[in-house]
Amino acid sequence: MKVLILLYGIMRGNKESIGSINSKLIQPLINTNNNVDVYHFVHSIKDIKNPRSNEYGELNQPDSSPFLNAILFKYETTDLQHKSDERIINSTKDIYLDDFKSIKNLLFQLSLLKKSTYKVDYEKYDVVFLTRDDLLFNKTPDFHLELEIYRKNIYFSI
Repeated sequence: MKVLILLYGIMRGNKESIGSINSKLIQPLINTNNNVDVYHFVHSIKDIKNPRSNEYGELNQPDSSPFLNAILFKYETTDLQHKSDERIINSTKDIYLDDFKSIKNLLFQLSLLKKSTYKVDYEKYDVVFLTRDDLLFNKTPDFHLELEIYRKNIYFSI
C-alpha cells in the first residue's frame, strides 16, 4: 500500500513535538512495511508574533526538514498570499482579538495545503495523513487497524 504523510506549518515545533511525530507517526508507518512518502510544506518566516498564544521571538528554520525521510518545500509569505485574503479578512470579525493574526495564519496554512496539490500527486496514494508540523503525538495510532479499515473502503480521519 502507498502511504503519504504530509506535514505543514511554520516549523516552530520543539524537540518534543518533532520527536513525537518521528517516533509515533512516521516511524510506525514505515514499520508497517508499506511504501511511505513524507513531505513537509513550510511557511518560511523569520520570527513569530502571536499575542493569542503568547509566542514571540525568532524562528530558526533549518534548510532541511527535521522529520524522517521528509522532502522539504519552503514558501515565503508572498508566495502564500492571495488576492481574496483581504476580502476574507475584511468580511469576518476578529474573534481572537489579535488584529486578525490567527485568521491570516489559517489562510497561510490552507495555502500551504493548496501548494501541496501542485507538488504531490495525491491520487497515487492509497492513504494520506495530513498533520501540522508542531503537534505533539502522545501515542501511536493503531495504523494496522486504520489501514485495514481503509482496505475495506471505509474512510476516516485521525
